[in-house]
Amino acid sequence: MKSKKTLVIIAFGIICIAIIINLLKKDLWDVNEELLKEEVLSIGH
Repeated sequence: MKSKKTLVIIAFGIICIAIIINLLKKDLWDVNEELLKEEVLSIGH
């Protein structure tokens, strides 16, 4: 029983880490998109 509980905790931790990484990636993409837009606009003018 103890090993099963440990497995659940490990699985939960992995899921949490995956969610955090995905959120950080999304923020990075949004930031990169803004920088790209600014670059394109500055080149265009």
